[in-house]
Amino acid sequence: MIRQTPDHSEYRRRRTVLESILGFLSFFSVVALVQAVWNVLQEDPAVWPSLLLAALLVATWAVWRQWRRYD
Repeated sequence: MIRQTPDHSEYRRRRTVLESILGFLSFFSVVALVQAVWNVLQEDPAVWPSLLLAALLVATWAVWRQWRRYD
């Protein structure tokens, strides 16, 4: 199967979509970090804020790696 290279407009569109997703994930990763730190300081901390933070960090890293390909 021959793989065609996308034209410039398709390249920019994909990069813009990845930047949007990256911004969304980054923002919520920061919010989850604040929540996880606040949770650790509580008397009876729960596990789920740390798990949420870990999942968001992995997703942010994966999207960032994809975005770097378009550089």
